[in-house]
Amino acid sequence: MPDNPSNQSHVVPQQRICVVGYGAVGAALTKALRQAGFRISAVCDIPTSPQFAAAVSDGFHVSSLETIDLDCELLIIATPDQSIEPLAKNIAEKWAASNLPNPESRIVMHLSGAHNLTPLQPLADLGWQTAAFHPIQTFPPGSGSERFVNIHVGITADPTALTMLTELALCLGVQPLIVPENERPRYHLASVIVSNFLPLLLELGASCLDGITDDRDAAVKALLPLMQGMMDSLDSHSPAEAITGPVIRNDLETVRVHLASDIDDATLALYKHLTLKLVDLAEQGNRLTSDQAKQWREEIG
Repeated sequence: MPDNPSNQSHVVPQQRICVVGYGAVGAALTKALRQAGFRISAVCDIPTSPQFAAAVSDGFHVSSLETIDLDCELLIIATPDQSIEPLAKNIAEKWAASNLPNPESRIVMHLSGAHNLTPLQPLADLGWQTAAFHPIQTFPPGSGSERFVNIHVGITADPTALTMLTELALCLGVQPLIVPENERPRYHLASVIVSNFLPLLLELGASCLDGITDDRDAAVKALLPLMQGMMDSLDSHSPAEAITGPVIRNDLETVRVHLASDIDDATLALYKHLTLKLVDLAEQGNRLTSDQAKQWREEIG
């Protein structure tokens, strides 16, 4: 196991692990599991795919989707969301014909943030424990085990699987966040808001520089350090503490100038809505008084 204080006290289980799908997330997780000392019995993917070749190059035993290791104790489905349920049905059919014992001691999990356990029901019907194990992280192509450093993972699981996967997370050095199955949509919404909207905010900010510069890439590069600086601040401060700008300076005049500037109606409406949300957060964090917050709401709302 690597010298990582967060996982030194945890004994790595020696289950046979089979990973189906070697895309960005599947590859990063498989590498992290191997680095932590887990035993990967097989990686499965389409033989003609770049992912298959990458898994071979990374030193794993690789097989086709038709020869999945059904005798594993942990089966990880690391495919795109729309493929999870059809694949689970296919695996269930193969398992039913295999006469392998002890389905109740085996776990199948997917890595989707959006889905609950329903796509895995075909295997649950045969006695398998089911789980969703979603790393709260982005995984660009070529990601490695480093993407699992200092992150959380959202786990929804049957009771036996929950115990094992909580231990697995701790062995990887990541923090488990236990998510009730009925809360998966709200859990995934949180991830989408934080991750997916950042590029949009950067693009909207850059669009406000149209006419100042005709080079959109240059506009993005000019604003990106501002966003990165805010992310650095959030690493050591709460959201309310990290707020900068006119709201926490109680500078309504600057916002009036913004609202009178030449921007499209949709961006203007979004600016007003987000400013009011900032006012709420600043008031909650005692950075605006209730009287100041009331004045902002009357002015902007």
